[in-house]
Amino acid sequence: MDSIYEKAEKYFNKKNYTYAALEYERLIYLTSNEVFKNQLLLKKSYCYKLNTNYQASIETLSRINFNALNIEMQDTVLYERSLSYYLLGDFKNAFYNLELININKMNHSIYLYLLTLNELERWDESQQALLKYIKKYDLDSSYQEIYSNINMKEKKYNVVIVLSHVVPGFGYFILGKPKEAFTSMLLNTLTGYYTVSSFIGGYYATGVIIGIPFFLRFYFGGIRNLKNIIKEKEMKRKIELNQYLKEKIIEINFILDK
Repeated sequence: MDSIYEKAEKYFNKKNYTYAALEYERLIYLTSNEVFKNQLLLKKSYCYKLNTNYQASIETLSRINFNALNIEMQDTVLYERSLSYYLLGDFKNAFYNLELININKMNHSIYLYLLTLNELERWDESQQALLKYIKKYDLDSSYQEIYSNINMKEKKYNVVIVLSHVVPGFGYFILGKPKEAFTSMLLNTLTGYYTVSSFIGGYYATGVIIGIPFFLRFYFGGIRNLKNIIKEKEMKRKIELNQYLKEKIIEINFILDK
């Protein structure tokens, strides 16, 4: 078994993680030592993580006999699970595993904890955790201003939507979309005019069958499209916000790692 382990380690050190994972699995099958098996499973999970196969990493970590681990190893496994969930974009499960870690004993888990809170849009909690982090490690006080320099609250677009119900297309102007605004106004005006003209001219069937359906289609379609644009703008704002916070938190972590 020693030769297999050396082979696995050799592959791992050469960054040939696919073959390293296969050799670790061979050892897992051959060994009856629970402690050694857990160590091998952890090492195999590293291979998958480094190959960006985060789901496989999580599945490998779930095979570890958690009750046979000491506290330090439990925290390591929980952190690795959290990290893989985070990299997979499953922030709820990432946070769940982080909550089980003794964060005060693992500095790098605090860093992941802050990033995960931001992705969950729990910015107030992240801000409070960061302030404790800054105080604990006596960091530059300027880092306390990270959250105060940004607007974390979701913008309210209710007025924009209400105005678009009253004046079709007007909401697009407020959002800085003049082309969409003119298009919406033109379509609503034309279909509205056609409908009214049909009724005035006595063409009731035409007004009911063609005029009203087309007017309602453009009227409500414009509002739906406006809501989608608002949703995209808000999503983009949150992505930019989290990217800014991520860069600052990484900067802090880099300082501590020096």
